[in-house]
Amino acid sequence: MSKSIIFALTAGMASVAVNAQQCPGEFHAVPLHERASVCHSFNSDTPASMSYHAPLSPADTVTFYKSALGEPEQESLQKGRTVLQFAQKVVVISADAAAARSTF
Repeated sequence: MSKSIIFALTAGMASVAVNAQQCPGEFHAVPLHERASVCHSFNSDTPASMSYHAPLSPADTVTFYKSALGEPEQESLQKGRTVLQFAQKVVVISADAAAARSTF
């Protein structure tokens, strides 16, 4: 099973400072999977973003977020990543290998 990398974003990106940290249970009301690891906060004030790894397939990660947050207002595939748009929140899900080649 491949791992997923999840980017939890609120209201877009700003200039960023990356901070590795212990993974919280949620980030700006966006839940993180209980087995989240390698958490990196890019900005703690909104707009804010965080990335983390989870030992789930991208499909299982989508199921996790739909279960936790309900049906997204919009779901799309962009550059090989699943993008779930909820009210004021965006969750971007990428397979580990694809995310490792990406820059944000």
